[in-house]
Amino acid sequence: MVLSGRPPLSSFAGLELRDYYAAACPHCKHLEPAWRQAAAEYSGPVKFRQVECADENWAPVGANQKLCKGIGGYPTIKLFNGDEEVAEYSGDRTAASLKAFAEEHEKVTAAAAPAALCLAPAPVGPRQARRRARTSGSAGAGRRAAAAAFL
Repeated sequence: MVLSGRPPLSSFAGLELRDYYAAACPHCKHLEPAWRQAAAEYSGPVKFRQVECADENWAPVGANQKLCKGIGGYPTIKLFNGDEEVAEYSGDRTAASLKAFAEEHEKVTAAAAPAALCLAPAPVGPRQARRRARTSGSAGAGRRAAAAAFL
């Protein structure tokens, strides 16, 4: 289940902090309130997601079998960028620590951005456009700079 109601920043920003848990696990039940609080308070690009690997009877959850492959204990918390594991969380099980971990790894989103977006010039505000128009010496260039500010 994805607890964050925000849409991702873009289609290439696939950061997920995943909580792999078993419904019967007492440690998982203890983590639940902190996880929900962190997901509710966090406002960055990382999506918080819970993946149930085993049910109340410790039986594997078939629908999540592929996602849970390789998970040996519960809870296990890992950060993914798409399908690639970026880091495993081993910090305190508090909302503040979970949020801090997500914030520390936000830079992975920038690394995943297409090169064209990274090389694009910064947007020009109306003031900068007027300043460029005055210093360019050409009225046509000024209009183009002003128009670029609104694109």
